[in-house]
Amino acid sequence: MPSDAVLQELLHKQEIAEVVGARYARALDWLDIDQLKTCFHEDGWVDYGFYEGNAHGWCDAVMPIEASSIHRFHYVFNIRVEINEESADAESNSLAGGRRVEDDGSLTQSFFGSRYMDKLERRDGAWKISERQTLLEFAQFAPAGGAPGDGLEGLRLV
Repeated sequence: MPSDAVLQELLHKQEIAEVVGARYARALDWLDIDQLKTCFHEDGWVDYGFYEGNAHGWCDAVMPIEASSIHRFHYVFNIRVEINEESADAESNSLAGGRRVEDDGSLTQSFFGSRYMDKLERRDGAWKISERQTLLEFAQFAPAGGAPGDGLEGLRLV
């Protein structure tokens, strides 16, 4: 039987994985800025390349970019967490992309691979990201195929 300390560490790791993974990705996919901000401390700092500064400021800056896509997806996986009392380091991989209508009416899609290097802190009983460094590993842009009517009838494309 695992000790209480082992179980507590597993619970902390699960909460951290939820913050940097599922909650973060879902907030971007569904354009939920309030949920996105719950992933970061108000005084948090992020570096996404195109934006370096306050994490909540990044949330405000990124939502119009995300909203410009008619479809978007974010997957965060291979989350590695190391806890040190009320702080933690996490590293994870991300695949993200979207589909947008260009000025000429054509559809394009983007696909990004990156790595998140996070520092988290547990304050008032909740884990949130206090620092995030994003390392872009690749970006790909191409004409979009597979839009509704392209042989995908019956599948709901969101």
